[in-house]
Amino acid sequence: MRGWRFVVDEAGFAFESEEPAELEEAFAVFLELLDYARSTPGTVKRSDELFDIESGSGRTLVDHLLDSRIDRDIRQELHGRLDKIARYEEDPGEWEFAIGAKVLPIAPSIGICVMMAAKQVLIACLTTSTAGRRGAERVVSRTGGPGAQVHFLADETDAPPFWRSILDSDPDLLDNLAEHQHLPFPDIVFAEEIWDQLGRFSGPPLVVRRQVIANLAGLNDHAPRIWSTEKQSVQRVKLMQIEADVICSPESPNTHKNAKAMRQRLVDFDGEQISCEWHAKLSPTCNRIHFAVREGQLFVGIFDEHLPV
Repeated sequence: MRGWRFVVDEAGFAFESEEPAELEEAFAVFLELLDYARSTPGTVKRSDELFDIESGSGRTLVDHLLDSRIDRDIRQELHGRLDKIARYEEDPGEWEFAIGAKVLPIAPSIGICVMMAAKQVLIACLTTSTAGRRGAERVVSRTGGPGAQVHFLADETDAPPFWRSILDSDPDLLDNLAEHQHLPFPDIVFAEEIWDQLGRFSGPPLVVRRQVIANLAGLNDHAPRIWSTEKQSVQRVKLMQIEADVICSPESPNTHKNAKAMRQRLVDFDGEQISCEWHAKLSPTCNRIHFAVREGQLFVGIFDEHLPV
């Protein structure tokens, strides 16, 4: 998870609308995005072209950062923060790209993401809230070079899929995920030392770990909402399969009658015992992720091939 993970999307500062109020809002949101990036183990870099990028009127980013109609503190803070970001020395080769129908004539940092993706190194673009691109986008070279899928982050809610893609490309990172588990799965409370339980799963490790990532993503993104709107287990099971692509179920009545088996599903979360009696099924016959949803909070407590029933 550590290392060079972000670039500043200078093309995001080529504004189509240059209304001071809109720019002020975009600058403020971008400052929050920089705060988020700084809170992660990833490093941010930028291009030499950032401050000279031109908006539709021909005004540069520097011009906008000197515009007295925009809040002075925001302008100065953003200018200072951007100026302190290290510049990358790599030459992306490609500068001109298209994302759908949108052509970006000067986008060297997107070129860096494309170039590094070819080397199996994933880097995300930190972009503005006005850029109109967020999440994973297919980027196409305008000069015949290779394209790639690039993650664009307009705010921190765009980030979890990016971190998951890093895990998917290198599933061994799960072994040491405890310190950074909130990055790919921000809405899950994990039991302590749960990542030490990965060895309990059976099957090819690469396949199993990618199944773990996919199922945790589905749980994180959908379970709290589905549990809050649906009270019947049968509806929760159905919606989790349809919306989250997660096959899950609660324990059977027979298991509930087995006091010893139910005790094995009790997990300590910060001094509170929670029964993780729902489980996501990585395969029809084995490998379970045991979880619970309580008062809108998702708890993941056990990884196991199959607990006694």
